[in-house]
Parts: sequence; structure tokens; C-alpha cells
Amino acid sequence: GDTIIDGFNYTSMIGGQTKTPTISVRHESQKDYVGGAAIVAQHLRAAGAQVTFTTLLGADDRKDFTLNVLSKNEIKVNAIIDENRPTTYKNAIIADGYRLIKVDTLDNSSINDDCLAQFEKAIDNTDCDVVICSDFRHGIFNRRTIDRLLSVIPPQVFKVADSQVASRWGNITEFRNFDLITPNEREARFALADQDSGIRPLASKLYDIANCKTLILKLGEVACGSH
Repeated sequence: GDTIIDGFNYTSMIGGQTKTPTISVRHESQKDYVGGAAIVAQHLRAAGAQVTFTTLLGADDRKDFTLNVLSKNEIKVNAIIDENRPTTYKNAIIADGYRLIKVDTLDNSSINDDCLAQFEKAIDNTDCDVVICSDFRHGIFNRRTIDRLLSVIPPQVFKVADSQVASRWGNITEFRNFDLITPNEREARFALADQDSGIRPLASKLYDIANCKTLILKLGEVACGSH
């Protein structure tokens, strides 16, 4: 899945300029964390699983940061390095507890054929019981790549998919015939272009179209439903 480094730039408000609508803040501290599919890998490891994480990174310092954090958590990494793109970095500027703006350093274009072939080889060479596709739509998963990536997963392996709809648009129905998919309500409605159906018919329709064995529809703080 897609690695994201989440940065938090903590500042304090100084004031604003009189001539232009410019906010002035003083830098206090910076803290970076692994996020995206990398934090999914960390959660799985914390739960006791032996984890091999296959991901895309740039040839930069944030690649080294990612590998160092995951190594400390005893996670094996198949790092596919693309020298022509940065490691995805999202830096939030926070002043006195309020987020002012988020500055992203990223390249959302689809991975090239060489990187795709490296992903296929890494998946094919990894002995496992479960494969989790953690899709944040930053270049790994798209209509061009998904079928090829799924084709190298052995048929007996338990397959799980989650595809986010946020700043980028994932589509969980592109992960068909999986053992488990875990969209939230917004992701389900986006995938089906359905703003109006109730939760039960929405889940039933998605279950049929995705042809999955189990669907867990996440409803935020309200609940979750299974189908």
C-alpha cells in the first residue's frame, strides 16, 4: 500500500499583516509520523502479526525515515524506490491547536511499468496467509495496475482491501472477489454513485457488485455493519 509521512508543524500565532491577508506564525517544533498504509502495517505488527510491507518510496530522506521506523517495529519492507517522485509527505501547519493549512509534497501519477513489475515480483515472492491492499490512491492502485497486482496473489491467500476517498478518489469495487472489504459509508456511496439509499440496501448492493465474501461497512462513531 501507499506510504504517507504525516508531518505536524507546531507554531504560535504572532499576528497578521496589514497590507495583505497574511498570517504570521512562529515555528515551535516539527514532528513526523509514518501514516497511510505504513501505519496499517504497524497496527498489524502491534496486534502480533508477522508483517511484510510492500510500498513505494522516493529516493529521499523521508524514505530513510520510513525504513528506520518500520525496522524498529520489526516490519520487513519490500521498498520499491522511484527516483523520479518524492516519498508522499503531508505537513499540517498548526497554530495554537488549530490547523491553518496542509502542504503536500507528492506525485499522484500512476507507477511506471518498471515499478509495477517490481511490485508483482515482491508480492509473488512473499509467502503469506493474508494480503491487505491498503489503497490511498497515491500511485500504486488504479485501473491500469490493480488487475496485474491481484493476478500474482495465490488463490488460497485471504484477501482484504480498503480504498480511501479523501483528497484522492479510490473505488472499492475495483477490488472484486475479495474475502473482506472495509469501506466507510462515504466510500461505499462514492463507489456506487448513490447518495440516497439507506445503509442496508447500500451495503447489499456493494456486496453484490464487489462479489466479496464479507463486507464491513464502517459508520464512524455510530457503528459498523457486516454483510
